[in-house]
Amino acid sequence: MFLVARSISAQGVAFRVGAIDMYGGAVFSAESDPGVVFGGRVSLLDLFDRALQAGFELEWWTAERSDAELEVRDIVAGVAFLTELSRTGLLRPYLGFAAGLHSVDTSRVGGDRFLEGESAEAERISGCRAGASGFAGLAVRLTGTGSIWLILEYRYTAVSELPHHELRGGARLLASPL
Repeated sequence: MFLVARSISAQGVAFRVGAIDMYGGAVFSAESDPGVVFGGRVSLLDLFDRALQAGFELEWWTAERSDAELEVRDIVAGVAFLTELSRTGLLRPYLGFAAGLHSVDTSRVGGDRFLEGESAEAERISGCRAGASGFAGLAVRLTGTGSIWLILEYRYTAVSELPHHELRGGARLLASPL
């Protein structure tokens, strides 16, 4: 199956499958040991003659809290907006922001569940909440056609109870190279 990137334009807005980013990396929270993050982002909308890309993102991260002997897991679904600071050349720096819904779950280190009322800290952290992120990255072209890129990214997420930093690396695939 091949993706055909066709755009539908209306007054500076174009709907198309753009960049597909897949990444993995490390997550650093103030109260936790370093953890891991995996996720992806797909650009579906170009605004202002490709000056701003909008799309959907999904990620999962986990980290252990040694102070409370618990493991924190977060699944995030949201929207992301990205602008490339340069749209030509081998290196393309970019900036972006995102907003998403965080579904946070906790357990004992090792995966055993807490009984209700057993851990006030686990109950305080668990639940759904909204959050926002800012990120900056660099895309490096790997192929002559510009369809495969290496991405390196830093991200800060502000979400109640769990603000954190992420360092990510991954691949960007373009259905229609720019």
